[in-house]
Amino acid sequence: MNDPALLSPEDRFRAYLTHSEPYTAAVEAAGDTPWHAYDESRRRSLFFRRYERPAPPEGLFHNLDEIRR
Repeated sequence: MNDPALLSPEDRFRAYLTHSEPYTAAVEAAGDTPWHAYDESRRRSLFFRRYERPAPPEGLFHNLDEIRR
């Protein structure tokens, strides 16, 4: 198996899709629909959200002079 740290984000997403097939099959076997409703764009947006840096909190100091006060 490939080391996930060496894979590109797109390859990680493809691996995630492959590894989540048993979950999808179990949900279908229970007579339900998976949360993503087979929409790859929904799954992609959720998966890649982990690679987005969140905005810094309000009031965070960026100037070293202000930090050292």
